[in-house]
Amino acid sequence: MKIRLIIWFFLLAGFTNLFAQQAVDSEQRKIQKLEAEDLAFKSDTLEINVISASRSSKNISELPITIYVVTREEIIRNHYNSLIDVIKSLPGVRVSQPGSGELGESFELRGLVGNLYTMILVNGLPVKPSAVIGMPIGSQLPVRQAERIEVIFGPAAAVYGADAVSGVINIITKEADKGTFVMADLGLGQNDYRSGSFMVGGKTGKNKNILQYSFYGGLSEVSNLNVESGYEEIYNPMQYYQKLGNTFNIGGTNYEPMEITESILQGAGINPSDFIAENYPKNYEGSLTVPKIEDLPASSNNLGFQLKFRGVSMSFNNMYRRTHSSLSQSPYFYNYNSPQNYWAENIRSTTLSYNHEWSPKFTTTTNFSNLDYKMDNNSSMG
Repeated sequence: MKIRLIIWFFLLAGFTNLFAQQAVDSEQRKIQKLEAEDLAFKSDTLEINVISASRSSKNISELPITIYVVTREEIIRNHYNSLIDVIKSLPGVRVSQPGSGELGESFELRGLVGNLYTMILVNGLPVKPSAVIGMPIGSQLPVRQAERIEVIFGPAAAVYGADAVSGVINIITKEADKGTFVMADLGLGQNDYRSGSFMVGGKTGKNKNILQYSFYGGLSEVSNLNVESGYEEIYNPMQYYQKLGNTFNIGGTNYEPMEITESILQGAGINPSDFIAENYPKNYEGSLTVPKIEDLPASSNNLGFQLKFRGVSMSFNNMYRRTHSSLSQSPYFYNYNSPQNYWAENIRSTTLSYNHEWSPKFTTTTNFSNLDYKMDNNSSMG
């Protein structure tokens, strides 16, 4: 009887431990599932076909390069409005928002400035004008209308040329599978931030006489970029002397430039305005450590369409971006107190192409493109 009781005890303990372990494993799986669902990019993209790597549709798992696909679901869920919003969540990408006046929002890919060395495409067609050093980026690209965005890491110069040294980003707009679709959204936020986008598309016809069409547009505006909030020390004009390694002898004591305050100057019998007049540029406006910074507005908009019929397609994109021209410049030299100092450009792309499939494995595409780049005549660089 004692032996039977001992055996039953160990059996019961074993089953209890088994059920407890199963419960722990089940709970662990739930935790792992929740952690996976919290990731910015949730979709399993390994089986998605992409066209940017070799200009032909291939499965990601078949390609010997690093490539990420951001789907429309992820763009909407994460409220991405600009291209930098999308790629800043990718590994190995560093971004700067709002960036600079000339390049706008900027990013680094594989250690290189992406605005300069990454080929940016809309539906496989380049939108960076050869007349400029780098692609200016704001919210003027059709990100909200994208079906997916393909990002290729690494040199792709063999396929796309010297502009693709660090990678390729292809924004592919949504197309109708059948019927007609309409989508739109509106966003509001702080500093009078407002954004909106729309897209209308459809597919009609029979047999080979099928017409695909899409029309879209978007607008994004903010009354004040509020760049100095939390970064006041960076906008201190004395930062310029600090980087030069200069020191100032005030009242017999050597001070680092960033250590100097108005009270230190006044304690040594020096009027701060006299110190500014002697050491700061003639056109500087502000106090010793705080330059005058007014509201810095920014805006972007885009308008475009795409038509496809029997292998012939026509596309049009008009993209406008405006931001303050002093962004990323030292307030020691550049003024931040005039909203009229702005950098703005308009990029207009028109393309007519013909695609012919000679066989299942051989297809040719002929493109005729016109890319027009103009500075806003009313801007600082007009």
